[in-house]
Amino acid sequence: LQRLAAARNLRRIDPGLYDRPRINRLTNKPAAVDYRAVIDAIARRDQARILIDGMTAANDLGLSEAVPGRVIVHSDIRLKPIRLGNLTITFRPTSASKLYWAGRPAMRIVQALHWLKPKFDNPEESQRIRRRIEALLSDSKKGATLRKDLKQGLPALPVWMQDFLRDLIS
Repeated sequence: LQRLAAARNLRRIDPGLYDRPRINRLTNKPAAVDYRAVIDAIARRDQARILIDGMTAANDLGLSEAVPGRVIVHSDIRLKPIRLGNLTITFRPTSASKLYWAGRPAMRIVQALHWLKPKFDNPEESQRIRRRIEALLSDSKKGATLRKDLKQGLPALPVWMQDFLRDLIS
């Protein structure tokens, strides 16, 4: 691995964590590392339960224009922050009781809705969020899995979120 990294065939991100750099066609330079893949790889490597923060989840799902400069990952283990160019992935130890949605298919939807709760006071924003969630739940590839996961975890959600999601998942 050291020789491959020295030859720039692999990029060392963290101890035991490597990435094969993709070349950007416009700049002919290595493209930025996908932070989602890094988080998933760390979860697999360390057998950790992870839960990403609401702002990152909302951005990933297209519910927010806010681009995170720091991704906060709630986890059941302690890890050092990882720097990927201008982005920092920070790991926060979190109790197991708060990690109910960790690693589940609907994790990003639940986390994004928690973060977007103040926007529900505005009817236009609420409708925009509703339409985007409907689009995610009606997706031919992942929609059924997301709907099933939300139905199973509905009792674990706050009442306001249950009311919002109930008619969307039925």
